[in-house]
Amino acid sequence: MTTNPQLKLNEDQSFVYSFTLGKTKILVEKQKVLLDIQKNFKTKGFRPGKVPLNIIEQQTATDELIEELISRLVSPLYAAQIKKDKLTPIVQPQIKFLNPPISLDKDWQFEISACQLPQIKLNKNYQSQIKNIKSKDDTDKMNQIVQTLIKASQVNFPQILIDIDVQKQLSSLVNQTQQAGLSIDQYFQSQKTNLEDYKNRLSQQIKDQWILNLALNKVAEDQKITVTKKDLKKTDPKNQQQSKNPYALHHLILQQKTLDFLKKL
Repeated sequence: MTTNPQLKLNEDQSFVYSFTLGKTKILVEKQKVLLDIQKNFKTKGFRPGKVPLNIIEQQTATDELIEELISRLVSPLYAAQIKKDKLTPIVQPQIKFLNPPISLDKDWQFEISACQLPQIKLNKNYQSQIKNIKSKDDTDKMNQIVQTLIKASQVNFPQILIDIDVQKQLSSLVNQTQQAGLSIDQYFQSQKTNLEDYKNRLSQQIKDQWILNLALNKVAEDQKITVTKKDLKKTDPKNQQQSKNPYALHHLILQQKTLDFLKKL
């Protein structure tokens, strides 16, 4: 039995579902998993596909069974609920079990957290502020426009969005330092920083990047700036990465057209 999930939707566009998944449903699904494993399972003394389920269970790691059950039971529950509640998450869901350790002989109580796209408010005076920018250098002017736009924006960030992005970039940094033959601590020492300071700076950089993207999208929406077929044809066909991802290409062109609009104010 599965209880009706409880949804908590926050102002910052983060949300949390609370679920209880009954032991009976877990055991029924476990039998289905074992039957699927049985089809190709091989062990001494039995023909392939004829190994008894109790032996298969004994020779299969419990962690592997639980991982498969989470995939089969938890993921569909979440997918069904966000569809029912018309939510559009932008991050991978984070699962937290409330009654650990996870086992196959008791109910599962867990929360699933994610977030939707944060909402943004732009200061009404942002255009006049950009008009007052005085610079003959295009690069400097563009940097000032970006900073003005960021300062003119109000965004209530869901912490889960920042945490996930920080973790992604931190994992990438760990991989890069390992390839260079360094530990993460050695890298931080060479940069005269530490993990906490690095994460704080990274969090701010991530917020600024999100604010800029959201602000440009908001300006484009307000000014009815769009991407036409003609715009798409003007792009360099040699850029294979962009051509394989039409959404990314559309996004880049829209941002550039919006920046061009702001530059001409």
